Amino acid sequence: MKKLLQTLFILAFTFASIAQAQITKSSIGSSWNMYTVLTPVTNPVHVNNGLGTISFAHRQNADFPGGSGVMQTTWSEDGGLTWGNSDLLNPIGFVLQPTNDSTELNYNRYPSGLIVDPIGNGLSSAHTVVCGPSTAPVGDGWSGNYFYNYALDGTGGREFLLYDTDTDFPSFTRNSMMADKNDVIRVLGYDGDQGAQLVVSTGTFDLEGQSFFTDFVYAATASYYVGETVDANGTVTTPAAWGPAEALNAGDTIFYMNSENYDLFNDGSIDSTWTNEIEIINYFDANGDSLLLPDTMLVWSNVANIQDAEGNWIATTFDYDSFYVELNGAVDSTLIQGTPGYYWTQQGLTSNGLVEFYDYSMAFNQNGNIGYVVHQGTDASGQIVPFVHHTMDGGATWMQLEHDFSTIEAYISPAYNGGIDCAVDINGDLHMISCLFEADESITETNRKVYDIVVNINDWSAHWIADINTERVLDTDPMAIHGIGYNHRIQAARSSDGSKVFAVWTDVNTEEFGEDVEKIEFPDIYAFGKDVQTGMVTGVTNFTKYTQVEGSCYWMFTSPVTYDTNNEFKLPTTISEAGNNELDAMEHFYIDGISFDKGDFIIENWNMDLSQIPSIEVGIYPNPASDFANLSLNMESAGDVSISLLNAIGQEVFYSKDTYKSGVNSVKIDLTGLEAGVYFYTVSSENFSNTKRLVVK
Repeated sequence: MKKLLQTLFILAFTFASIAQAQITKSSIGSSWNMYTVLTPVTNPVHVNNGLGTISFAHRQNADFPGGSGVMQTTWSEDGGLTWGNSDLLNPIGFVLQPTNDSTELNYNRYPSGLIVDPIGNGLSSAHTVVCGPSTAPVGDGWSGNYFYNYALDGTGGREFLLYDTDTDFPSFTRNSMMADKNDVIRVLGYDGDQGAQLVVSTGTFDLEGQSFFTDFVYAATASYYVGETVDANGTVTTPAAWGPAEALNAGDTIFYMNSENYDLFNDGSIDSTWTNEIEIINYFDANGDSLLLPDTMLVWSNVANIQDAEGNWIATTFDYDSFYVELNGAVDSTLIQGTPGYYWTQQGLTSNGLVEFYDYSMAFNQNGNIGYVVHQGTDASGQIVPFVHHTMDGGATWMQLEHDFSTIEAYISPAYNGGIDCAVDINGDLHMISCLFEADESITETNRKVYDIVVNINDWSAHWIADINTERVLDTDPMAIHGIGYNHRIQAARSSDGSKVFAVWTDVNTEEFGEDVEKIEFPDIYAFGKDVQTGMVTGVTNFTKYTQVEGSCYWMFTSPVTYDTNNEFKLPTTISEAGNNELDAMEHFYIDGISFDKGDFIIENWNMDLSQIPSIEVGIYPNPASDFANLSLNMESAGDVSISLLNAIGQEVFYSKDTYKSGVNSVKIDLTGLEAGVYFYTVSSENFSNTKRLVVK
């Protein structure tokens, strides 16, 4: 039976390889610059199965006049085969969402968008909804958000440009995202007076809008809230206007002003009188008063009815706590013992002092009543963990779920290099697709693995999906694109009925590009699917190897809902190509062919927890090979291992089973007489099975 399943897996692998030849790359639009794609947790790609549309929200085409920040929604009505044109005089398959104020046309960035039909008359009544952060009106620093709602023919537009002076509409982070069901659009935000932040930081926000930051935070938009600092030696530091907030240390004196003292929306000048003063002593100010003030996080919802001119956005609120961290990124647990404090931020400090991504996500089930908001944070022990808020009434009320990583103690470091994304299945369970590291420190990146962390109101569990071959690219790395780093772009999706859950990410095929590649500089698109009702999975497939986009799948997005047919679950995916510099035109492409059939869910016993993580490191050389190949087995402990080599049609051409010692073992595989072509070798033990590709020449 085991060999039969193994053969079925190889056949599925083979069929997937054949399917890879069907991958097509179609240009679907462009943007004036790169400020559509840099944040992987936005949702610009979206499916509406009822309408049969796949849409992509982006800053408008580079050759369109009017400003780089005009939002454009381009869509397909035939499953991604054809997309809208680029004819402004006769627009088909795209609509622009401009602002009424021509001075603000360049300031809207990082859109999330979708197509909805609340009236129910099909494409004739459908319209787009797009939201995201804006640097308007000052054009420098995150200060507001935009909300656009247009019919597909461009009529009946409803526009909002909301700034932090609009107290009824608290602003959102740079990573504004959308989730929808039954045409109820939900947008994640936070309740504060900070504008549309690049981050929501570890620093405590007080009720007057004052803010204090540590160097664990990149606060690119908040320097107008933090003034001069004086350290213990009397050194005075004055942050540049609109620059990053300065690092704070215990004992520093902070001179600050609240938003009422700052002429933010007139000429952007800073009042030179810094009358307010406070000394930072971890949690307490100079008067001994605690700085632990609760912040609130919001989920805004709107019934997207184009006939409703008021918009009727409704928010639900839940509290979260902030606390200070020391400059080395470690939490002083003696100060917060028993305190469930954590931060909610997109950025974090790495071991070399560079600032990198933290992420958050939001998802609802197919009925729209069960939803989750997830963000990475630090618990009272100083460990970075995911924090989860849960709703069972469509977002009307929320509760925080206690996290339980007791089953994965060896891997307690959720990744911030690859991101985190979520989906909710037909059972109402949350699936957090993320990385876990085998490390004691959250900044360490060893033995990287993609996991499906399954959460419900009663239980947490973690299921291994795949290993990650490479690390993220930092802004300072030579392979950064115009000085901008990138990560593994982890994406989560579900089928329209929630019975299937998918993980999509980018990584480097080191067998093709070399084992010495350490960074994700040649990204391919990998995907994995699971049937939550049967427990059967597809296995991991690299869909783009040996295709025209091999090693070049940068800035990937995948729809959070699949495009479903009778037999196929298509994962609508886009990639983008940058121009000659950060501000040069960027072209966007739809990648067709990333999909799984119902017959691909044939593998069982994949749900290994961390106690069952593969304990054998496998390598083969040379590859391609001719007369023989040397298989290397690095065993964690001694045990029985079987080795099987199958050809492309599933016929076994080599098999051995033996007991191997702990440590490195070498096995010689005789290839004499084999025809040239692609073969698959599988290494199996009691709780381990790994299949890889071998080319015989």
